[in-house]
Amino acid sequence: MPGTGGPASRARGSSCPPTEQCTRDIAVLQLGSASELPVAVLAESAPPVGTRVTAFGNADGGGAVVSAPGTVVAVNRNVVVRDSTDGSRDRLSGMLETDAAIRPGDSGGPLVDEFGLVVGVNTAGTVDRDVQAADRRPEAYAVPIVDALAVLAQVETGVSDGTVHVGPTPQLGVSVTTSRSGADSGAVESGVEVLWVSYGTPAYDAGLEIGDVVVAFDRQPVKSTTELERLLLHRRPGDTVYVEWRDGIGRSHGADVTLGAGPAR
Repeated sequence: MPGTGGPASRARGSSCPPTEQCTRDIAVLQLGSASELPVAVLAESAPPVGTRVTAFGNADGGGAVVSAPGTVVAVNRNVVVRDSTDGSRDRLSGMLETDAAIRPGDSGGPLVDEFGLVVGVNTAGTVDRDVQAADRRPEAYAVPIVDALAVLAQVETGVSDGTVHVGPTPQLGVSVTTSRSGADSGAVESGVEVLWVSYGTPAYDAGLEIGDVVVAFDRQPVKSTTELERLLLHRRPGDTVYVEWRDGIGRSHGADVTLGAGPAR
């Protein structure tokens, strides 16, 4: 199935830090009225380096299926991606790297080998045409189809676990980054610093402000953005949790916060 028109992300290869939990970018959708559609044949294992592949998707949101040929250049890659629309970043793990020139809109489309087997789900890539036109080869990433099916199996259980969230998305209403103290002598993680508070959200109503550092969520310590996201995604909109934070001059604060409903993710 071609991509739904969502953005392809800018990608930057990296290792997954031991203090962070790398994720995959997979969502499960159910069509309300679909029957007798042809079914794609899925690969049973990840393709080796050198496999010729073709990425299919709705490139640039044009409404037509567009193909982008390439080759698998690496497997089991960890990568930091930035959404080309809102700038948010995620670390993705276990990815296939290809040199297919995917475009925004290709995300969610299939990566197919030369025998027609779906080997992956397009997720991220460089999106600048001038970069792709230069001597540097295109850089694209896909979730191996075997890993995507594992996420599907977890979703079908109906239970959130790890980085897999099932059901409505809870919202706190802040943008955060891992806060580090003693940056000149070892950089010790100490919580998550608030970069932005959205007006009218639960965080705004609770009194959180830019520069505050969240140190506990639901009475559990928080030392990184990954920990906060993991705890948040185990809750539901309407749940009330106790949030603790420090302000810019080190004073401690705490409040019961009723989580709102966020965008699907």
